[in-house]
Amino acid sequence: MVESITPGSHLLVNIKKLYATSSYSDLNITCGDDTHQVHKAIVCSGSEFLARAVKFRVGKEHEDGKIDLPDDDPQTISILIKFLYEGDYDPTLSETGRIATKELPTNTHYTYAFPHTCRNNCPRPHHLVCPHHKCGTTCDDSCQDFTCAECTAIVYVPGDQLEPHHLLLHAKMYEMGDKYQVHGLQEIAQEKFKRQCSFHWDDNQFAVAAHYAYSTTLDTNTGLREIVRDTICKHPKLLDKSAVDTLLDEFGGLAAGILRVKAKDLG
Repeated sequence: MVESITPGSHLLVNIKKLYATSSYSDLNITCGDDTHQVHKAIVCSGSEFLARAVKFRVGKEHEDGKIDLPDDDPQTISILIKFLYEGDYDPTLSETGRIATKELPTNTHYTYAFPHTCRNNCPRPHHLVCPHHKCGTTCDDSCQDFTCAECTAIVYVPGDQLEPHHLLLHAKMYEMGDKYQVHGLQEIAQEKFKRQCSFHWDDNQFAVAAHYAYSTTLDTNTGLREIVRDTICKHPKLLDKSAVDTLLDEFGGLAAGILRVKAKDLG
């Protein structure tokens, strides 16, 4: 039997080999005691910052064929470079979990027949579409393609490689995506951070990662900030934690954002 072939898969394998072996490298990136032998064509096409750094290098760095990043954490830079070659970082997006719709109970008198439009044959005797909607009581028998947002909500099913300390990692990688203008990194880090918050919001690492997210982004960069705000709004018991209370004192914009959301909920 001939194995199925995914177009482009061999190219990705070859690029990963270049990262693993450093064969044909033409640039060194240094950070602390680490030296990464990389390929301009790959890292510069993925990072606008590195592309400019290569284009406008002067002096000894130009002669030595290297770029030094002295102000960053070596481990974070190592993860960043791996992302430039592989398009993801550990734990990968698939390892953090999967997106699914909420599983509805089967042994129940509710129909869960979405979308629902009221007709003469609505379920009797109480028009029980779902626990959150009863035809006649909720809608006055005038539903048109009703779908319950509560019953059809998207949920995250945790993966095997989901640990609380990854919250801070994703916040750091989000920062790296912004600082080094790495295509796609912020979006992936943001999605991982969101999934992580949905599982580990009650862990002490949440406040640590939230503080990092707020202290390393501008007010206009709301990617992680909105996730932190929405997580606290969804789980108000977090407000009883001293670390979260300190967070609100330090970042007034977070406290104001929570108040706006709550005011909107109250109408």
